[in-house]
Amino acid sequence: MLTESAAIKAIIVPTNLAVVRIEVIDSGLHEADFEANGYIETLSIVASDLHRIPASVANLMNLVQLKIQFSPIKEVRLTTFLGNQNLKILDLRHNNITYIIRTDSSECLQSLQELLLGWNKLKRIVWDEFSPLCQLQIIDLSNNGIEVVTGRFTNTRISAILLWQNRLQTLDLCQWNVLPYIDSIILLGNQLVNAPECLEKLPNVQSVNFARNNLSSVSIARFSLLDYLDSLNFIGNPIKSFTIDGKVPPLLESIHFDNSVAENLRNNSLPVSIYKLIKIV
Repeated sequence: MLTESAAIKAIIVPTNLAVVRIEVIDSGLHEADFEANGYIETLSIVASDLHRIPASVANLMNLVQLKIQFSPIKEVRLTTFLGNQNLKILDLRHNNITYIIRTDSSECLQSLQELLLGWNKLKRIVWDEFSPLCQLQIIDLSNNGIEVVTGRFTNTRISAILLWQNRLQTLDLCQWNVLPYIDSIILLGNQLVNAPECLEKLPNVQSVNFARNNLSSVSIARFSLLDYLDSLNFIGNPIKSFTIDGKVPPLLESIHFDNSVAENLRNNSLPVSIYKLIKIV
């Protein structure tokens, strides 16, 4: 482990370095070169002056976890990691990443399970960019300022898509593949004006959290095909109408509203069965 050394500007990791973990923390590192190495499993670079991810990380053939944080990295090329066929966790949170460089490669990164990109500066996401990550289970895009998401999400093994604390005004799932392993959607802290379309692409979802968005009207029809849905959270939204214009999900147990919204809805002609589901926070 190398810590608190502003004097460290560059490192070269040779083939014969027989260690499983390298950590460089709070340094002046701006260049790193890795020779072919079968020993290193974990590489952590935190608080550095790296402006790009070294292409030579592909030479670390048994790398399992790569963490680069609090560094001025601005872009990610997913093709960089196609040589790391044992890489499971790629943690790039807390950088300055603005772009994910799209790849036309049909090659699949078989091992990567977690892609963590929270706390960066992403504004636009094209889901197709992640298609080479065929075993992906968790993708963290929270706390970025994302305004637009487009394309088709095809990673069917995904179990968590973290999108909270962004600037999304719309979200359309209609081009997505069916994603059977997602059991919750947390979209709090965005600017959504409507619930997403085609939520049935997530057939096993149990809870949906829209807290602190800009929803003013909600239709139960958006959720009618979610047979396992048991909880909806609309706290912190300026909701004025809640329409029962479709089948109520059979397992729905609670709908969370602010007190003022709940009181307003109680004064409307909602069915008694819906009143019983309303929870005030």
